[in-house]
Amino acid sequence: MTKTVLQLLPRTPGTFDGVGDYALNLAQLLVTQYGIGSVFAIREHTPGQGPAQLEVLPMDNNGIAAAEAAGKFAGVVLHYANYGYQKRGVPTWLPRFINGLRRAIPGRLVTVFHELYASGPPWGSAFWLRPLQKRIATQISALSDCCMVSNETTAEQLRALNPAAAITVQPVPSTYGEPVLTLQQIRQRDPHRWALCGGTALLERSLRSFSQLISKIPADVRPRELLLLGGRESASLRAAAKELKPLRTTYLPEISAANASERLATCSYGWIDYFDDERVPLSLILKSSSFAAYCAHGLVPVFPRGGSPFGVLEDLLPGPFYIDARGSSLPQEQDAGKTGFEHLEWYHRRAAIHVLGRRLASLVSPGKEPSETVPATEAK
Repeated sequence: MTKTVLQLLPRTPGTFDGVGDYALNLAQLLVTQYGIGSVFAIREHTPGQGPAQLEVLPMDNNGIAAAEAAGKFAGVVLHYANYGYQKRGVPTWLPRFINGLRRAIPGRLVTVFHELYASGPPWGSAFWLRPLQKRIATQISALSDCCMVSNETTAEQLRALNPAAAITVQPVPSTYGEPVLTLQQIRQRDPHRWALCGGTALLERSLRSFSQLISKIPADVRPRELLLLGGRESASLRAAAKELKPLRTTYLPEISAANASERLATCSYGWIDYFDDERVPLSLILKSSSFAAYCAHGLVPVFPRGGSPFGVLEDLLPGPFYIDARGSSLPQEQDAGKTGFEHLEWYHRRAAIHVLGRRLASLVSPGKEPSETVPATEAK
């Protein structure tokens, strides 16, 4: 092993936290494929949590603990999720912390923006705190050698904050595995077998809209069996799933990634109700590991509303497919397998963990940016 990077995280990876799982999967790929190890500096860490082999440094506001070990690091990967570092999404201490690391660590700083800032109605705190959240995101981007975002919409938002930022678009990968699947295997699936996966809040929101709209799903693909995978144990979710009878439901909270992968690979459609605000562009779904899991397993993702086609650059996904109160847009039964396989092919071109690993490995080494990174001089 020739290099080690310092990954900065809000919470311990491997504890049913999306950002942490992203970082852990990235670390495993970097070390196996590129010989780049990872040490984690974690804002909220409880000893004994996460995989036993984790090497963890405490993160304090002055960066002292991380800076003491700075000589071993070839670079820094900051996973920025503003609400992860401060409960109102305003970690005012973080730019100072990062600035201290920049002076202590000679390598590059790559910031993965899992979030930029929140939006919401005037009666919510997010509305009033958004200017401060934007300022912090701008400061972090200015300190970064490169900024990684999951979708084109977030890239445009970041360019508006900091036109000088160097930005690369890299969708979030699946945290439920990436099985090898053929078109024939996907075509053989039962088109009446659907799935919901994700964290507890996402499952609750998705199940609520799914139960309201199930009658609108065309009969040739209307679900007869539904799998609910992930999140923490929830009595309300378990009760809501039982109310869907005669639909057969299987609720598996806190499921392992391998087990979830096996079950997802038997489904044809995946329902996802990701957005609280209908004005949000669908392209932001590329920040969702649940959406990525559907694509990685050859499911057809289905939304409770329509929207414009999206993807990375000119490489667009099929659809988007939706069911809402006014109608639906779904591939017919005989086309479900082909459409699912097209999502799988797109995923391996654009979002797979090996694509993310290759990109991060090049970004932490000076002068080896991927061709799709937008240099500051070309930012629009």
